[in-house]
Amino acid sequence: MSAQSKHVFSKILTVTDIKKRLAVPSAIQHSLPPFNGGHTVTFQFLYGTRPWPIRYTIRRKGYKKPVFSGKLWKNFVIYDDLNVGDRFILYIGQGEDGSSYYGVKVGREIHFFGIPQGVQMQWAKAMALVIMNMRLQKHIPRLLIVVIKAFCDNPLLHMVLS
Repeated sequence: MSAQSKHVFSKILTVTDIKKRLAVPSAIQHSLPPFNGGHTVTFQFLYGTRPWPIRYTIRRKGYKKPVFSGKLWKNFVIYDDLNVGDRFILYIGQGEDGSSYYGVKVGREIHFFGIPQGVQMQWAKAMALVIMNMRLQKHIPRLLIVVIKAFCDNPLLHMVLS
């Protein structure tokens, strides 16, 4: 995203997002093109240097669940090799001429020993609690603390271990 961009939403992609549709948070509907009384809008977002048309829909009845769906979404997923666990980021950018556009970034989640970063953070919080409890009881030798710090690049654990 450029300095002149506004984050709209981001999401870690799930199996449903990859195989069927991407659920869009209802709270950000005001940032997307209006439906003007309908239930489907096709608009474009820029991914890299390529514009992608995307079908944005809501249900006709009941809860108006917004999604990116259909062949256009599937084409984007397949062509750009999106995978479960990738982070999808939608933003509004500003062109050199002052016009606005929708843009997308897709980032691979960082894995450490095959564990996604989000899970690593949950693990780190749990480990921090265990380590704090063990330190209170003087059960962690100093050498083990040094080894944990060396192999775990997590600020929360570093803080607890200091």
